[in-house]
Amino acid sequence: MKNPAVSVLIPVYNAEKFLPACLRSLQEQTFTDFEVLCINDGSKDQSQKILEQFAAGNARFRFINQPNAGVGATRNRLLQEAYGKFIAFVDADDWVAPTYLEDLYSAAQKNQADITRCFFKEWNEQTKKWQKPFCGSSFFRPIGSTPKQRFLAGYYDPVVWGKLYRADFIKKEQIKFLTGATAEDSSFSILTFMTAKRIHTVPKSNYYYRREVPFCITSQKHTMDHGTLHNRLYLCDEFARRGLLTPEVSIALLRCVIGALRQLNKGGAFSENDIVVKRALIYLQRDKEFCNWAGRWRINFFLALAGRFGTKRFSFWAKVFR
Repeated sequence: MKNPAVSVLIPVYNAEKFLPACLRSLQEQTFTDFEVLCINDGSKDQSQKILEQFAAGNARFRFINQPNAGVGATRNRLLQEAYGKFIAFVDADDWVAPTYLEDLYSAAQKNQADITRCFFKEWNEQTKKWQKPFCGSSFFRPIGSTPKQRFLAGYYDPVVWGKLYRADFIKKEQIKFLTGATAEDSSFSILTFMTAKRIHTVPKSNYYYRREVPFCITSQKHTMDHGTLHNRLYLCDEFARRGLLTPEVSIALLRCVIGALRQLNKGGAFSENDIVVKRALIYLQRDKEFCNWAGRWRINFFLALAGRFGTKRFSFWAKVFR
């Protein structure tokens, strides 16, 4: 299907249990001008067979097989292979409401938005119940217009599902996923929120996120914590390259780096000899110069205390200065 309005992009890896429900929910969309592009990232189960069945029965569905490359690299390739004017990411173990694409596309067109997002519901795979929404979450707050407000909006909404992106915006800003690390959508989300001219929210819970999925990468805390720190450092480099390190953004980002270090420490995975931890301490020392005097003082004091007490008291000082 050439030149559809929307490309729905799905990275697939060993997703045989939930993939049919995901693809069926896309078959049932009220919106029709879209393609579904899946990349089978070296799955060892029946995912490829499921993709073949859906592609054979619907011209909107196409898929690509590749050796395992990881989610970040797979999503980058999906962006390259997509034909649509808009991009929507869906995870292979999630599903969407019938009006998901119609609501997002209509709002994106009406508001000329670079990013259009909706609310979501969480289904707990262990309890087989819907999670109670936490309406006090920062996710539900209006998105501001200052660089710091945009940064925090992306920080509190660190996923790429539940959104519709204008494809030419992604291409113009040259935004890509970090490869070789987990939590890769967090840096992508923050970068897009920081560079988008218009962001619109559709107040409907049209995306259904499946949590507590056995063997899912998000359930592996050490791996996720390590990936989060990698993404924070990637943002330090990207912000510097793009000229986004204003004093208020710098201190917010460096506090996030400290928070990621603290999570590693709490999980027992923190080591001063870890290469990414060493990089983080170097980046704190380097990028504090972009902060105002109060921010520089806070970072200097934190580094001095962390250096004096080492890993033994690191979590405590990180909590104080985060």
